[in-house]
Amino acid sequence: MKLISTDIRLIKKPKNYDENHSIYFEPHYKNYLFNPELHIVRFKFYCQSAVLIDLGGKKEKSFLPFSEWGNLLGRIFWLKRLLKSFLNLDVRYFLRSNPNIYLVVNPMSNNYFHWITEVVPKMYLIQKKESATILMPSNIRMAYQLEILNKLKIKFKYFDSEFIFLKKAFYFSNFSEFPGYYSCDTIQMARNLLGVPTFLKNSAVKNPYFPVYISRRLASRRKIVNESEIIGLMNEYNIKIIDIENHSFNQIVNKFSYVTHIISIHGAGLTNMIFMKKGFSVFELLLENTLPDKCYYFLANACELSYSYQFCKSVNNSKDHIFTDYEVDVPLFKKNLLEFLTT
Repeated sequence: MKLISTDIRLIKKPKNYDENHSIYFEPHYKNYLFNPELHIVRFKFYCQSAVLIDLGGKKEKSFLPFSEWGNLLGRIFWLKRLLKSFLNLDVRYFLRSNPNIYLVVNPMSNNYFHWITEVVPKMYLIQKKESATILMPSNIRMAYQLEILNKLKIKFKYFDSEFIFLKKAFYFSNFSEFPGYYSCDTIQMARNLLGVPTFLKNSAVKNPYFPVYISRRLASRRKIVNESEIIGLMNEYNIKIIDIENHSFNQIVNKFSYVTHIISIHGAGLTNMIFMKKGFSVFELLLENTLPDKCYYFLANACELSYSYQFCKSVNNSKDHIFTDYEVDVPLFKKNLLEFLTT
């Protein structure tokens, strides 16, 4: 993996950036961009959690989302897991009828955001290799994953055992120093491979583009507790309301190709900004006083989109931006929304 340091001078600041919020943004500029590089691995065990280890429990560090997963305690944990699998006869040897086995998934690949931004670019790099077969744990079977794999006509094979022994395989270094930092080239790979539609020209529709609000009301966690007020504003300004859960992947690609503005709480739905036309805009509702949730800000930069944000309160004073529900300051949101839509 090429470790390319991000430069604060090259990253466009949010459109409504407040210098008082610099402590939540500037530490991210010291991390690295994700650029997948191909490697060969020999005589390793690959498990259902999509981790590569050897007989001593040592893991491929470039295959891990967080560096601390590769410490001594982590090594002991995986060694015990491997030994237990041997005792349970839950280790298989992969009979390589096709020698070109590729590993493209990682421990976070069942998340839509990580699948699109980390797995799909690797598929772009191997798409023209006719004999390539992607090997995946049996739990990587989300509908959108299968839809993408079938659409791209890339060969793939599942394994059901806890561990599988690989005499030889090709794998990609997976992560930046911390997940969520992507170069423009990497994101463009995903856009090209997923077949983002050519934008309408000379259409009978006078203005085919439209703004959307992505709701998480159907999600199991991280919701807006006063969303009824937010939806009221969306209706007032003729902004379409979308529940991602009700759309197939192909419908998502086609719809977001004509979206001018995305408004949403921090969540996987914002990943669909990669299907938008360059130069359009993203507005993200973030949890206040948190640092590790700026991946969509960096994704917007990689997609060459304008980015705005608003910090929100946690309903239970939690600093966990993943599981807590948010409460939006509606008057402030209305003010920010108007600026977002008109500038």
